[in-house]
Amino acid sequence: MASVAVDPQPSVVTRVANLPLVSSTYDLVSSDYVSTKDQYPYLKSVCEMADKGVKTMTSVAGTGALPIIQKLEPQNAVANTYACKGLDRIEEKLPILNQPTAQIVASAKGAVTGARDAVTTTMTGAKDSVASMITGVMDKTKGVVTGGVEKTKSVVNGSINTVLGSRWRSL
Repeated sequence: MASVAVDPQPSVVTRVANLPLVSSTYDLVSSDYVSTKDQYPYLKSVCEMADKGVKTMTSVAGTGALPIIQKLEPQNAVANTYACKGLDRIEEKLPILNQPTAQIVASAKGAVTGARDAVTTTMTGAKDSVASMITGVMDKTKGVVTGGVEKTKSVVNGSINTVLGSRWRSL
């Protein structure tokens, strides 16, 4: 009878680390860290000391925790299974996790540009509407004033003609 080897489920930590958003962000941060260390010599020596300290502590912690981790392996396997199921749901609800950082940044820039263009279009339309409204009000005001001036001229001319006409008749 042949036995079938079952691949153990990958750890939730490995799955999270392999998500495109997480791994690409890690790559970007790592690249910036190395670049910063190379650019600033004083900072480089501090960072290198911190790197050595972290490596030493990780090694000591891993060695010291190994017996405990081995004793808790059955509980860790159950916890990992539940965590992986939870991660499945999170990935389903947040598909952005499966996109690299550069793609998300590009999409965000596109959304900002689109929003800016929409605001600009709206503001331009509002400006044009206000200008049109002001022009209309000014045209109406001009018409009313012009009409009033014409009526006033007509009344004044009529009054002058009446006065002049009555003066000439009385002479």
